[in-house]
Amino acid sequence: AVVWRPQAQHLPLAKVNLDHLLGDADIVHLGWPEHLFAPPDRAATGWQADFLALIKALGTRPVKLIWTMHNRLPHRLGEHAWGRQLFATLAPLVHGVIYHSAWGEAVVRAELPFRADAIHAVIPHGHYGADLPPASERAALEAAMGLPPCRQRFGVIGRPQPEKQVDLIIRAFLAAARPDQQLLVSALNPDTPVPADPRIIVLPRRSWLPRREIARQTRVCDALVSAHTGPTYLTSGLVADAIGAGIPMVVPPWAFFREILGDASLEYDGTEAGLAAAFAKLS
Repeated sequence: AVVWRPQAQHLPLAKVNLDHLLGDADIVHLGWPEHLFAPPDRAATGWQADFLALIKALGTRPVKLIWTMHNRLPHRLGEHAWGRQLFATLAPLVHGVIYHSAWGEAVVRAELPFRADAIHAVIPHGHYGADLPPASERAALEAAMGLPPCRQRFGVIGRPQPEKQVDLIIRAFLAAARPDQQLLVSALNPDTPVPADPRIIVLPRRSWLPRREIARQTRVCDALVSAHTGPTYLTSGLVADAIGAGIPMVVPPWAFFREILGDASLEYDGTEAGLAAAFAKLS
């Protein structure tokens, strides 16, 4: 049996019963171990030790643990040092590891102490093509979303995270000063100030966008834009949207993008000036 018990995410550490949680499972798949249990109170003391104790206890149960490594480190769980400790504690306990790129496998296997008999596999992230509206509906979607027509529309979509450097993307777009371009932004917290410019369109969002809305936003774009940086990233789900839509991405130099996007990776040098130059010259 393979079991998925999302209710565990809502259990505080003190109330977790691993035997009840695992049931009769033979295989347990972990996607984001930092979210295995309810987020602790950051003001509380001792929660990190309790979290690690539960991870170690998980390794004593007669189940096979499979870990899909979406991140190199947790995006949000306190300091990077704690994330490294959490991942290093889990690594020797898992029996199989799934990566979304060969580059990611090479990076992680050099950093974490996996058991010698662990099975490692590269399975690229599936694309979202089946979820996207047909390309023929683009004009109707633009009208429904209140988007003025333009020659080139770039999307900055996904979850708001500081490492995405959305502010850098906006500044670079403005510096390019192309009247025929438009920047569609949803990867922002609602209270983030944005320069008043009719070419920058910020879509309202809740804390989590449903897949249907992300699909709509992708379909009205000619390319997606990234400025990902920082030590937490191992992959990006944005490529699944771009590949599904058959559109390129304007991206910083990152081996993951090169490997997965291939010729659909329109690479700039990772700087604000470099991205501005890319906006300025893209045909």
